[in-house]
Amino acid sequence: MVAQVRLQKLNSGIGKYDVEDYYAVLGVPLSCSFETLRERYITLAKQLHPDLAPHNPQAHQYLSRLINPAYSILQQERERSEYLDLLRLLAKRLVKQSVKDFTPQSEAAQKLLANPSISLYERLVKEIATKQFEDPNKTWEYINCLSELNLIYLLLQEGFKPQTTQTSAQQTVRYEEFKTVKDPNKPSPHTAKQYIARAQEHMKAQLWTMALQELRAALQLEPQNSLCHALLGKVYLHQNVPGMAKVSFQQALKYDPQNAIALAGMKEVEKLKQKNASKGKKEQGGFFGWLGNKK
Repeated sequence: MVAQVRLQKLNSGIGKYDVEDYYAVLGVPLSCSFETLRERYITLAKQLHPDLAPHNPQAHQYLSRLINPAYSILQQERERSEYLDLLRLLAKRLVKQSVKDFTPQSEAAQKLLANPSISLYERLVKEIATKQFEDPNKTWEYINCLSELNLIYLLLQEGFKPQTTQTSAQQTVRYEEFKTVKDPNKPSPHTAKQYIARAQEHMKAQLWTMALQELRAALQLEPQNSLCHALLGKVYLHQNVPGMAKVSFQQALKYDPQNAIALAGMKEVEKLKQKNASKGKKEQGGFFGWLGNKK
């Protein structure tokens, strides 16, 4: 009978504060991109598959009870973003409370704290991750170590400066690297041009609701973008909302009086208006005319 994996609670790093450390479970740094995170998950899924790891009878349970739940959270952009915000809030609170008693247990974490560097952080995580699930008896030890590294990374990003013999100038140079690092976990801001390009692709596929969302996002970045207003008008026309379409076309012409899409769109709105008016007269004339001609 295969012994079941005992789901332990992390007692170091982020886990010490009753917060799950999904990045430590997967063995990736907090600074990694989603592509790296996904590649790591695929690697672990293969490594811990019961058919490929007969020497490790607990492998499948690690996969189903640890790896899969962690990845199910981090693979969703919104969930991942909210989770990272939670970790940052934890780090902010700890720095505000002056975590003077913070003493990492693992050798790797002590090394990072003594020589703070993002490249060192990422290298240490990678080194530990390569052996993370090789020996089931040491898996939790490695996850705790990774969680300590993650906590130090977060603290340093929030300006935490442990007691050191370095001068103030040396500290500033060293810790500023963490404060200014670009967070690849959050998607880089899209430009209005990118939103508009995606909207046009959605329009070609007649996915009007999706196109509408992209165009609204573009207008938040560039509220005076004539092309965006014109395309928005076309979307409203296809959604049979001529009133909103007219407003959008008028906005487009306000910022570019020669906008061809808006000019053509205004003609379409007028045709639709005349068609609806003519239809209304016919219906009214037919009914009341029948009453008036009735003898």
